[in-house]
Amino acid sequence: MSNATLRLEEKIIVALPPHEIKNSFKKMLPFMSEDETRYYLCGIYCHFERDKLTFCATNGHILCEMVVSPKVLEDGEFTVIMPANAIKHLIKVLPNSDNIPFMVIKVTEDNTEIEFESQDFNYKFKAIDGQFPNYKAMIPDGKIKMRHGMNAGYLMAALKALGNIPVDISIDENEDTANAPHLLTSSEVIGIRCVIMPMRME
Repeated sequence: MSNATLRLEEKIIVALPPHEIKNSFKKMLPFMSEDETRYYLCGIYCHFERDKLTFCATNGHILCEMVVSPKVLEDGEFTVIMPANAIKHLIKVLPNSDNIPFMVIKVTEDNTEIEFESQDFNYKFKAIDGQFPNYKAMIPDGKIKMRHGMNAGYLMAALKALGNIPVDISIDENEDTANAPHLLTSSEVIGIRCVIMPMRME
């Protein structure tokens, strides 16, 4: 299965269990934007460096970052934005079975094309040609732990990503808490941070 042809050039290759990829994408799905005017948010940002693979999705109001540790098959790094249509298709077709221990992810050196491959499975597609925002600048340090009311729908999406566990809600300063980004984390889950942006009150 393929909707693009990868050029014959060196690729950066990592591998993850397919069910882990599928679960990661399912958790990120509620955070992807559907606003085509900001097309670069209509997908999942993916950055690999050293031994960490970082996923991020945001619609400008709610953001989720997830860090996983893949098996590195070839040294290097890449940064791509995987489009929403490819993400949704992969969620449908990636196997849940443990019979396939690893799914190989290949990215061309120019960060424009991506391939998912394993035994009897191959899916290729083009990355979104755009610049993902510096989302790390929007994530609070979480210095002050608090409990505070917020948009229920956004909160439910963040809690779904973190799981059915105790969650810490943090901001950076005590002053003006209603306008501060809220950081959601849990000591029981390593590698996931969610940020809910403040709502504009009329």
